[in-house]
Amino acid sequence: MRTDDMLLVYGQIRQDGDAVVLVADRDAPDGIGCCLAFAPWNGRSLRLQVDRLDAWREEPWADFWLVARQSSEANPYPMRYLRLRRAVCEVGEIRGPLPAHQHIHATARLESVDDARPYRYWLSWRDRALHVWWPEARQTLSLVAPACELGLYCEGSIVRVRGRSET
Repeated sequence: MRTDDMLLVYGQIRQDGDAVVLVADRDAPDGIGCCLAFAPWNGRSLRLQVDRLDAWREEPWADFWLVARQSSEANPYPMRYLRLRRAVCEVGEIRGPLPAHQHIHATARLESVDDARPYRYWLSWRDRALHVWWPEARQTLSLVAPACELGLYCEGSIVRVRGRSET
């Protein structure tokens, strides 16, 4: 992945070798800070490795999320999201920039799972949906994603994302 591939960016994006680093604004007025970027993608199988480099919030959402917007227009809202950690999965929708605009649709939790870093995601896109393999649950989760692009988001943290094509 390259920073010059990013289509729409909120926050700061840095290039780190073959990875991109999403830097949420630590000094944001809301005390959280976020970073959002969309990158072109051919939809073929992709393996992401995500490392959290820093976090200033203790909440579990202060981390990396995969997002999918309704179209490739400049406005990212509304967008659906999938927040996967080793033990927790959350699926929801963000309808605007305020915390009140976030709506959680479903949460699943696995018992007795080590939540250590780094995280790995296996992604593909077909039938207008983003498909993500959740290894700990041994299942694929799908998220409606009309635009074939890679949506990367983080809150209250700095994360490094490396992508490698599987084909």
